Amino acid sequence: ELFGVIEKFSRKLKDHKKKKPFPSLKKTETVSKEVFDLSKAMEVVAGNKEIFKEIANIFLESSPASVAQIKEAIAGDDALALEHAAHSLKGSVGHFGARRTFEAAYNLEKLGREKEMGEADNAFSKLEKELSALRPEMKTALREMNSEDTNC
Repeated sequence: ELFGVIEKFSRKLKDHKKKKPFPSLKKTETVSKEVFDLSKAMEVVAGNKEIFKEIANIFLESSPASVAQIKEAIAGDDALALEHAAHSLKGSVGHFGARRTFEAAYNLEKLGREKEMGEADNAFSKLEKELSALRPEMKTALREMNSEDTNC
């Protein structure tokens, strides 16, 4: 049954791709697809803008708490907590084709796993920088999708 559902979903995704390409930022193109790749994010949600908007908003609301957990783990020299918090954030960012932010979170996760806390401050700075680039791009995509919805 599971394989049948996966096959059906895969066919729908292929059909959807043939009908129309996934949206991209029109008014203000993203700085880099490594910062935020809307077409990749739309592939993850099979082109469903409502699902994308929902998970993007959840990410934007919850990411500050994730960052705080990472910061707290570093301050407390807690490698295990760092690994878990960074892993969780990495998973969230993976939905958005945000390659650089994903790699920054992965680096922190790896430092936690290997108990290499001495490099965590520098790695955390990199993560904050990448998140500072990602969040406005996502907000722009959400604004453009909302304006498309109201113009229809």
